[in-house]
Amino acid sequence: MTIDVAVRNAVPDDAAVLARLAGLAHAELVHERGAALWFQREGRRYDPTAQEFVVRADIGERIILGTINDVVVGFAVGHLATLHDSRTLGVITELYVELEGREIGVGDALIVELVESFRSLGAVGVDSWALPGARLTKNFYEAHHFTARALTLHHRFADES
Repeated sequence: MTIDVAVRNAVPDDAAVLARLAGLAHAELVHERGAALWFQREGRRYDPTAQEFVVRADIGERIILGTINDVVVGFAVGHLATLHDSRTLGVITELYVELEGREIGVGDALIVELVESFRSLGAVGVDSWALPGARLTKNFYEAHHFTARALTLHHRFADES
């Protein structure tokens, strides 16, 4: 059987699959160090019963889906951010691939699509993120020529969850 990996733009009819994948991403990350606060501050809320999703047009957000033989197994979300000098920076806010879709190029296809899209729009580069200790995520980004340019440091209070 031939494996056909592809990327396409999400459409409103993809809301349920996007919500399901986001739920899987959340479940996989929720117990990682730093995840709880990340989901509260940076993470998008996905309703698992969603019948639609909203693209944040105000920031030029783009949601793309990764497929294997036309079955959606991953997604990525990105947008352009305007820098103080008016240049733009691509920002990947979310990238997730189901376990069955890893190691066969779905994540690669998603990140290449966003990076090339940002490059074609004149961005000066692309930022993304990885939780502390997420070695596989860090290795994935490094394989795509990402390097750390900043670290977020946090002082946790005892009662913070």
